[in-house]
Amino acid sequence: VVRAWFRYSIWRRRFLYTVISHGVDPRLSWQSALGRLHQASQAFEIIRLNAGEFEWVLEAVLFGAARRRSASEPSAAWLRTAAELRTQAGDFQDAVAAAEPLLTPALYGTGSADADAWSLAYPRAFWPELTVMAERYGVDPYLALAIMREESRFDPEAISPARAVGLMQLLPTTAQGILGGRVTPSRLMNPQLNIRAGVAYLGGLLRRYDGSAPLAVAAY
Repeated sequence: VVRAWFRYSIWRRRFLYTVISHGVDPRLSWQSALGRLHQASQAFEIIRLNAGEFEWVLEAVLFGAARRRSASEPSAAWLRTAAELRTQAGDFQDAVAAAEPLLTPALYGTGSADADAWSLAYPRAFWPELTVMAERYGVDPYLALAIMREESRFDPEAISPARAVGLMQLLPTTAQGILGGRVTPSRLMNPQLNIRAGVAYLGGLLRRYDGSAPLAVAAY
């Protein structure tokens, strides 16, 4: 870990200079930006990095640069690029963190946000697993997705002060009543298991309250 971090800290600075010196526009799509930077990387003799490492370091540079530019007025273009890269990597927690500032003008009535910004801030995370469970338990997948986003911000390892665990923030005792058998906190950090238990629990609440989503969400 120490070696990897040391390597990253060195290459990050060189990547940042690469971004600046080759004029990579952060408004480019992430694929175009990666393509341009793969070409630029040859000038710095860093082609030893494999594709996965390259993309991880690049998004870290962009996200870090966006956060450092200005605490009060971050660059929307940098934040958007960071959110796109995080989304492509499946890191929805940090993607949402990067994209949410893009919605501030729209939420406070001082401006607007385009459809792409809303999609980045509200991604369809874990969608294949979620849709399967939603169909099984008769739940609107978008309702389950909304609960997941607000409960955990898509962090599979989230633990609340009340000791609720995982994507849909379930207590182990609640999950045990749904799944049967012993359910440990570590098991609830498995996205598939957590989604299954959470959607089943939500489906039971919807049936209890005659399909009333407000009452079911409040009970959840």
